[in-house]
Amino acid sequence: MRYVVPDVVIEEIEGEFIILVNDITVPRLGIKLALRDIISSENPKSPYSDQKLADLLKARNMEISRRTVAKYRDELGISATSVRKRY
Repeated sequence: MRYVVPDVVIEEIEGEFIILVNDITVPRLGIKLALRDIISSENPKSPYSDQKLADLLKARNMEISRRTVAKYRDELGISATSVRKRY
């Protein structure tokens, strides 16, 4: 099964979905590591929203949706923006 969005292809291989950005494979683990890296360097007084995180990942050629960012953030055990915010 294969889904195509401009410049992004999501393909199922052996029951596992992979993301191809401009025909370059972006493993899920690589995306999660980049997500953790971005969140660890954010300003605790104004943490990034899931949409902003998706935009920052897109700048790194890792285009995923806001919902996928939220899913991966939860899988990493990282709280939502409102919980991460420090005053």
